[in-house]
Amino acid sequence: MDDHGSQPLISVIIPVYNVENYAARCFESVIKNDYGNLEIFLIDDGSTDRSGDICNAFALKDSRITVIHQPNRGLSAARNAGLERASGEYIAFIDSDDWIHEKYFSVLMKGIRSGSAAMSVCDYVRTDDEHELDHLEWTDEFSLLRSTQLLQSHKMKSFCTRRLYRKDLLSAVRFDSNVKIEDAMFNTEVIAKNPVFTAAYIPLSLYAYYERPGSLASGLRAADYLDLGKRIWELSMTAADKDMQEALAEEAMKRLLHARFGSNNAKDRAEAGRCNETMKQAVMLPKGRKRFKYRILLSCPFVYWLFRITDDPTLLQSNSKEKT
Repeated sequence: MDDHGSQPLISVIIPVYNVENYAARCFESVIKNDYGNLEIFLIDDGSTDRSGDICNAFALKDSRITVIHQPNRGLSAARNAGLERASGEYIAFIDSDDWIHEKYFSVLMKGIRSGSAAMSVCDYVRTDDEHELDHLEWTDEFSLLRSTQLLQSHKMKSFCTRRLYRKDLLSAVRFDSNVKIEDAMFNTEVIAKNPVFTAAYIPLSLYAYYERPGSLASGLRAADYLDLGKRIWELSMTAADKDMQEALAEEAMKRLLHARFGSNNAKDRAEAGRCNETMKQAVMLPKGRKRFKYRILLSCPFVYWLFRITDDPTLLQSNSKEKT
């Protein structure tokens, strides 16, 4: 372990709500990490089980932990509460039913330092049991992506967990409590408001994403993807950089197509019609080949199956398993 004096401070934000059966596993994985210079915020968002007491118990055993108890206001508000208190040079979000590798922070930090990057992202495992993350050592295997490329990579655009942000990237961004798919909107805004930065992608599974009944990921509807697509399209209209404008417009189209696909599956013609109306406006923004591609997808919905498979594999995941 490096001396704390040479380690930049990382603020770790963990929203907590009714996870008494999982919280200790998550918290232990953080405090036992080999990167020591952490400030850890446990945001108890009005839990009605023993979660708040578990947070307090961990704060007594580790001075790096600060517990914030607040009335239940939702995941976005809990994360924002942590952001308002964070003083670290870097920010990390972890969900309280997940857990991390013992070298999680040190490897993400090495990715940032080795690539002179403002953000680093690792892979994850999706599990519904006590899956152990691999024992591994850092290698020099990582790739660098520009900000606009992040929107084109399904590994980079959706989750706010399994990544490390330089704090200044988030200075003008907060989570929107009115958006169901808040992670995707948050990351899109980070990219849109920081048009020139580099991210390091590390192909190591350092984060365990725990699937459990009743998680916040369940219950997403086509209307939620429609709302996300419309918000991203509106964001594209205000982008000053042309490349960023087109990248955002393409991302909006993907989300709108996903919404229309869900609407058609649910036989909700009214919802599908609302998707089509927004898409007819958004399809005019991407230029050249992309504009042509989206016009085809708009006119021929059945072609969307091919689009889902070849263009963005994450869209093949069922809504109930997308933990955003």
